[in-house]
Amino acid sequence: METKDLPLLQGIPANEAPQRMAAPSINLDRKSGKLKIAWKPGEDKETSTVDLTYALRIGSAPGKDDIYFSGANADGSRRDFRSGNMGANLDATLDVSRWKQGTYYIAIQAVDPMGKGSAWSDEVVYRHDLVQAAFTVSDDELAAADTLVLTAASRADGLDYAWDFDGGKAIKASADSALVWLTFSVPGEKHIRLTVMNPADGTEDVREKVVTVQRVSFERREAAAFGFTESRHFWDMDGDGVLDVIDKNGFYVHDGAGRYEKLGTIFNSNLQIPYRGDGLPPFLDFDMDGDADIVLKSNKGNLILNNGNNSFEAQESSSWFCVNSGYTSEVMPDLNNDGFNELYYDSNAYGEFDGICVNTGDNVRFEQFQVSQNRG
Repeated sequence: METKDLPLLQGIPANEAPQRMAAPSINLDRKSGKLKIAWKPGEDKETSTVDLTYALRIGSAPGKDDIYFSGANADGSRRDFRSGNMGANLDATLDVSRWKQGTYYIAIQAVDPMGKGSAWSDEVVYRHDLVQAAFTVSDDELAAADTLVLTAASRADGLDYAWDFDGGKAIKASADSALVWLTFSVPGEKHIRLTVMNPADGTEDVREKVVTVQRVSFERREAAAFGFTESRHFWDMDGDGVLDVIDKNGFYVHDGAGRYEKLGTIFNSNLQIPYRGDGLPPFLDFDMDGDADIVLKSNKGNLILNNGNNSFEAQESSSWFCVNSGYTSEVMPDLNNDGFNELYYDSNAYGEFDGICVNTGDNVRFEQFQVSQNRG
């Protein structure tokens, strides 16, 4: 079959790549460790300058882009139809403080709206010999018992690292001492200093950071100092990620500042919770509403239902729930695989039933587990 060009496309030249650009310029700020790379606007026959984007390439050898990926091949042809990695910007500033010492090759290309890239510019050679003592600390406020990790920003073979820990003790360090684990036994403000020197030419840099080490101390405090009276158990009743208190006088909510306030509801106003021998009331979602309920003897019942949003109600439920301070119940796994947890009941009294209570399927009624006496 004979094919012919469409009339509308006849006489329209194919899109050409933008013109090859001049090599970029570079400028290193040794104090900040920032390298600024700049280039002049590109040119293209079919595209205005404002519609061009630019791709930057940086490699550890000529023609490579293993340091800064360009998205283009060595001849400038693009590997996709996206814009250049620099957008329409005419400069880029890179943090090179962590680069290894060595030689780097930098080039630029223009990319038109059709995704066609120009040939790469001549490469500008950047020789990285920066000696910088910048470092990071894992925490600027810590306790005397904590470990502080110091990490030098510039790590390269042949550099010497000298630390002043201001009274701290290094408990571990990397082979080149650029990474150090540090502890303090005395609290206070600590001035940590790092000196990095290149023995080859004698250049050096010194940096300092200040951290605060807090005293670790313990003291006896009465419950009243925190707002409650006599705790029975701690749990996060309002789901805010901070533990609240079940007190002998009801529920107390953490205020977020280290103190507890009694939950201001009618239910909680006269709630009394006696001492429990093992101190650990079992939690289980008995009414299947997504909120943990509590098996806990109180003056209002032995099952406290959590209705969410700090709303509670109590009821006198199964006789196998704890009925006084001497009787205890513990939630057990689902032993018969019916989807409901069983209880273990301990009367704490000689001659009375101790053992497993089987959940009848409503999380409220339980039956004493009978062990079969049949023998084959």
